[in-house]
Amino acid sequence: MPQLKEIAMKLLSFEWFKKIEELVAIIIVVVTVAIISGVVRILTTETIPLYGVRVYAPSMAYQTYAEFIVILVYYLLGTAGLFLYYLATRKRFTERGNRYAILGAALLIIFSIAGLLTGIMSKI
Repeated sequence: MPQLKEIAMKLLSFEWFKKIEELVAIIIVVVTVAIISGVVRILTTETIPLYGVRVYAPSMAYQTYAEFIVILVYYLLGTAGLFLYYLATRKRFTERGNRYAILGAALLIIFSIAGLLTGIMSKI
């Protein structure tokens, strides 16, 4: 019984959670982005694998698997850009590195927005 009590105390102290905290945060972000990208719609509705040779189906009523993957990648790029901007504003790099990080973050965010807008325009 004393061993069970020690195990319970270790679990309740959350010392183990501090070691995997960053991993849990990354998993939460990826799962959230997947939900926003349409994984629930892919899993719960009847989808079409591809619409001919097009990635995007020409209607808002349908979503292809390829469309889900492309949207997921664009959202992850935008999230990476925001995270890079966060690191740069917290001065995690050298002064020169911070400037390059802000430039890289802006490019990632702009590329992500342009890709998402292009996808929306091809569906309309």
